[in-house]
Amino acid sequence: MQARLHTQQIIIAIFLTLVLPASGLPVLADAPVSPTPVLVILSPAQNLDTVLQSAHQAGIQVRHIFPPDAFIAEVPAGTPADFGGAQVFSAPVDPAENWTTSAKRAAAVFDALLAPPITGKTAQSLDAHPLQPGDFVDAMEAPAPQTPRLNSENATESDPRPGYTESSQFMIGSVAVGIVFPESNGATDPSTEDWTESEQSQVVSEIASALDWWAAREPRAQLSVVYDTPHTAPTAVEPISHPYSDQGLWIADTMTALGFSGYSYFDQVRAYNDHLRQTYHTDWAFTIFVVNSANDSDNRFSDGYFAYAYLGGPFMVMTSGNNGYGLSNMDAVATHEMGHIFRALDQYSSANVACDAQSGYLQIENQNSQQGCASDVPSIMRGQISPYANGQIDMYARGQIGWWDSDGNGILDPVDVGLDVSSVMTETVTGTGVFTVSGHFAETPFPSPKYRAILINSVETVNYRVDDGAWQPAEPVDGAFDDYQEDFTFTTDPLPNGTHTISLQTIDNFGKVNTKVIAFLTVSDVTEAVDTEFSSEAGRLTIQSTAAEPVAGAALQLTDGIITGVEYRLDGGEWQSATPTDGAFDSASEHFDVPLDTSALAAGDHLLEARATDNFGNVDITPAQLTVSVEVGPFRLFLPLVVR
Repeated sequence: MQARLHTQQIIIAIFLTLVLPASGLPVLADAPVSPTPVLVILSPAQNLDTVLQSAHQAGIQVRHIFPPDAFIAEVPAGTPADFGGAQVFSAPVDPAENWTTSAKRAAAVFDALLAPPITGKTAQSLDAHPLQPGDFVDAMEAPAPQTPRLNSENATESDPRPGYTESSQFMIGSVAVGIVFPESNGATDPSTEDWTESEQSQVVSEIASALDWWAAREPRAQLSVVYDTPHTAPTAVEPISHPYSDQGLWIADTMTALGFSGYSYFDQVRAYNDHLRQTYHTDWAFTIFVVNSANDSDNRFSDGYFAYAYLGGPFMVMTSGNNGYGLSNMDAVATHEMGHIFRALDQYSSANVACDAQSGYLQIENQNSQQGCASDVPSIMRGQISPYANGQIDMYARGQIGWWDSDGNGILDPVDVGLDVSSVMTETVTGTGVFTVSGHFAETPFPSPKYRAILINSVETVNYRVDDGAWQPAEPVDGAFDDYQEDFTFTTDPLPNGTHTISLQTIDNFGKVNTKVIAFLTVSDVTEAVDTEFSSEAGRLTIQSTAAEPVAGAALQLTDGIITGVEYRLDGGEWQSATPTDGAFDSASEHFDVPLDTSALAAGDHLLEARATDNFGNVDITPAQLTVSVEVGPFRLFLPLVVR
């Protein structure tokens, strides 16, 4: 038998069922599962804003929005992709005939995003064709506003929200994008280029792919994009036959045709951007002009330019042929130019941008420039196709668009805001130990070394706590916490005699948690009339996560009344009614049970509290507390056994 085991390879798959305590074996977490991209087409009865709000509350990141009835989102694993009656697709889709134009456009973008990315080999072959012709720089500075109305409507120092001309200070949050297709009407120049519907559809898909590239590089930026309906706007000239310096001719024409005026064509575009931001309620906005070059020999303007952008906006320009790269590679070119829109500098050699040149809201140096700087790594801001194909961006370009987390707390610096609390008032009813507290809070911006301090955050949750107790929800005075500043109020439970510390906690849409001590409350005239205790003398109860057993306790009226009720809560949640052991709370001494079901609780410690009430309305001012330690229940482990 022993010889046979040596001469034959016997593989016996034995599955051992082992019941082990949670602490007995280290458990390796599963690899993170990528979210599922989905296309959502709303029904006519649905409201886009309402559905988007529900998606946000469910932890679903919406990336591309096509008002009024379509969007593309990323659904985390385990989250139901239920959008209240909308059509949801997770694979390429053929639009139905009755779909709206915006829904069809969203479908085309969705299919493009699902297509296989450009390969490294293809990118390298394209890189042999220089992306940047000549020695000119494709990142420019826009002139200051000339229209008096723009300056008068700019935000004041007391308003930290982005102002009229602060349209793209850092690449975090929501962005509205306007896409304009200039179309020559032959009034001044012969019309040599004509847009087709298929060309325009591909342009939108290429631009969306570029924006998606940025969103994928930094999830903490929570980048989402709203697309205005693309506009085909008339102009008297044929843009591609002119030098880039004549852009004012056709930009002024197109903006005027769209109904936006100003002392300069830059101000006209700024007016359009502000319209986009106000219409779609986004943090930022910029415009992309795409000039048709299908019949042009070199796909450039007459002076050699083909793609350029203005640092911090208000717009960028591309030709459809992109210097010979073709429309199919517009995504890579657009990605580079979008970096400029959010103040990233050029890094390719011929741009001659110095290593110590600073840019962006955070004023970060350009130390990855090809000028012999501290860093020398591939990056999208060096141009070419390969960095796009390989998803490469260097740390300095990241910093210039606001993607630095200098304190390592998981919040990007421009949205790592502070908190001020003011106008705190307290009121109490003598002898009860109950206080009503009200006040005002405002988040404060992360400062910029150069620009006006601004913020785009909005507080979503506000809590308070007494001493080191559990956090309790505060109430918004206006009905909802949805801005960077709000009035709040809350009423405490009855407090025992002594001095108590009251703290306020705010949590905003970027996950920034701020905590402030806002008041010290002194209680000195409260007489304890009832007492509540749990039966566990140790103050701690260890229980398996599969358990569903009641936790016992007792309540006592200390004067001449009776106990009329006992409430409990877990981890500072809502108070709920406990169960009297004898069927009724009707005597001075009562036993009670808390129906604790731990199967839905996370492993770890949880705070269980209970408080009694008597027939005089007295409430236990020192609720009983019990730490419930939930352990992961038994599990089965299957091991293959190989015997040779």
